Amino acid sequence: MAMLRIFRHIDCALERWARRKYKGLHRRRPRSAEWLDRMRRTNQMLFAHWRVVAPQAG
Repeated sequence: MAMLRIFRHIDCALERWARRKYKGLHRRRPRSAEWLDRMRRTNQMLFAHWRVVAPQAG
């Protein structure tokens, strides 16, 4: 359970990074969350914590 909180924190940091890196995501939290979900679906082996936890529905 504690690890899930850490993994969510990492995902939030990735979203913040994407909002800073990509102009189209700047100030658009839902769009950055969608971007991260797309990355997770297409590149499941990109980050170690994505390999540990199965993708969440919804």
